[in-house]
Amino acid sequence: MARKALLVGINDYKGVSDLRGCVNDILDMHFSLRSLFNFQTREIRVLTDSRATKANIIHRLKWLVDLKIGTHP
Repeated sequence: MARKALLVGINDYKGVSDLRGCVNDILDMHFSLRSLFNFQTREIRVLTDSRATKANIIHRLKWLVDLKIGTHP
């Protein structure tokens, strides 16, 4: 089975007070996946702030459930 991870962290919200630490949390998780669980960079997708749109999240969720690695860059 393919190993994949999707990490989404949003600090900068429109119309509400910004959060702190969400992006740092997923960067820490990215590091943990790589160093502790031997994930390769190509197995992890990261969306932060303005890139974490509904369309991008749905696109990456489709990548996540697709069993063929490399189908969606």
